[in-house]
Amino acid sequence: MDQRQIFLRDILTVLFKRKGFIVSFAIVVIVLVAAGNYVWPKTYESVAKVQVMRGRETVGVDPTVLEGAAMPMVQLTNYDVNTTIDLVTSNDVLCCAALCKRRSLIGG
Repeated sequence: MDQRQIFLRDILTVLFKRKGFIVSFAIVVIVLVAAGNYVWPKTYESVAKVQVMRGRETVGVDPTVLEGAAMPMVQLTNYDVNTTIDLVTSNDVLCCAALCKRRSLIGG
């Protein structure tokens, strides 16, 4: 079995002989990718979180009012508080707050 050694000089010789092909291939690929990015339709992503608060079912009569006018008597449950905490401490809200804070510090 006759094995020929491959030297670095052999590899460099082949690369320098084909440098025109290698450079032109790289340029063609870069141009095609740039054209594809220009032609490809823009894609946007939106994320929303909605907090639904309790409505009229929590309206009652305040016993301290003599007239008997209906006043909202909101009774927050643990679920309401935890939902608000989860919403405020979500990653999206914190990232947006950090971005706004950074922009206000920069002055932009």
